[in-house]
Amino acid sequence: MYNYQNFYIFKKIIPIIKKKNWLILAILIAIILTLTILVTFINSTKINHLKNTNIANTSLIEKSMIIEEEAYKSFTKTEDSRISNLTLEKKSTNNEIIIEAPEIKNEVYEVVTFKAGDNFIKVLKAYNVDSKTSIALSDALGKIIPSNLIRIGDKLKVFNNNNTVDKIIFITKNEEILIKKDLENQYKATIIPPILEKQYSLKKLTINGTVYKTAQESKIPPDVINRIIANHSQDLNFNKDIKDGDEITIFYSTNINSSNNKILEYKLIYSSIKYKNERNSKFFRYKDTYGNEAFYNSDGISVNKIIFIPPVSNSKITSRYGMRMHPVLGYEKMHRGDDYQASLNSPIVATADGQIDFIGEKGDYGNYIRINHKSGLQTAYAHLNKYSKSIKRGDSIKQGEIIGYAGSSGLSTGPHLHYEVIRNGEKIDPSNFTKEITRVNLEDNELLSFKKERNKIIQLMEAY
Repeated sequence: MYNYQNFYIFKKIIPIIKKKNWLILAILIAIILTLTILVTFINSTKINHLKNTNIANTSLIEKSMIIEEEAYKSFTKTEDSRISNLTLEKKSTNNEIIIEAPEIKNEVYEVVTFKAGDNFIKVLKAYNVDSKTSIALSDALGKIIPSNLIRIGDKLKVFNNNNTVDKIIFITKNEEILIKKDLENQYKATIIPPILEKQYSLKKLTINGTVYKTAQESKIPPDVINRIIANHSQDLNFNKDIKDGDEITIFYSTNINSSNNKILEYKLIYSSIKYKNERNSKFFRYKDTYGNEAFYNSDGISVNKIIFIPPVSNSKITSRYGMRMHPVLGYEKMHRGDDYQASLNSPIVATADGQIDFIGEKGDYGNYIRINHKSGLQTAYAHLNKYSKSIKRGDSIKQGEIIGYAGSSGLSTGPHLHYEVIRNGEKIDPSNFTKEITRVNLEDNELLSFKKERNKIIQLMEAY
């Protein structure tokens, strides 16, 4: 019965549905649209919420990064001021900041002070230095300071590298000596130059009594006073020319070892004496191209005369400058130099500082060397057997330096040295020349260099 009634009702409804298709369809469409709008609204709300959350989070991250960056900058500035020799690097790993510094290699050393009963070998033995090395180190030091001169209180700075002594520094009150292996793997000792502090003093004094007394009362160092007197005595007579009221200006330096504040030396740089109605005697210290320091007046003329030494030590002159019977040619001929007795390969030295102008074979002279000196002077050395291997044309030569060895090359009867002095191109008598008072006249580039140094000294004094 129940099934029949349902069927009956369904049968009645179907025609109605068929008639109302458009209405149902419209309702369904409306429902679908409503649901779509509702879902879209809900999703839009969620998305906006997520966006706002992300923006907030992004802002926090950026702020965190800025704070972190500022903290890093502040840290590196602090570290830079504290450890200036470290290079700091920034690395980012999982939001962490890492500060790294390069590895610093420090030399490891120990300092031992010599006590009574100590000796060099004994001290090194305490550092497990083997006997062979200890002796080698001791021998190297002995070339500068013999072991018997080591004193109580002297120090030894021993550098250890994996229980191996690389080097040592021997320290006395006056100096430090470094001992280490050279390129040939041999221990060599060298004096470590002190770190110098230079102080300048300018004194303008009115003479009362004598120059020496006036300077001494003003506490001018004795070495400086003696140098002043030696210089100016070439220009004036201290007993006759100097009067009370005359003026003296002294400019000198004091060299101090900054490690122990010990005064090493006083150096006169400039001095002038005004006397006899404003006459002025002035001298400036100047180091020439040969490395020699001397005093010159304002025009570049030296205080001291040129002093030539004999070219052969412990020898006598066998034939002097002048007319003579030539031993080979057999007739009279001008001999324009002095002949020195010398056995084969006797050392020949430069008689004064200069520069090699000629080295080589030169006719009757045989093997020949000519040296240029200041003030238009030259010296020549002839009949040599051979030259020093260490010299060549253009080299600067020091007085007393070996330049060659005696021989009999050229027109010669046997080993000897023919020696000449040439002034402005003219060969002069070497014996008479050594008796002359010849001062150095700076010329050309040397004179220009002197004038620059002179002006520098004047400017330095003006600053005091």
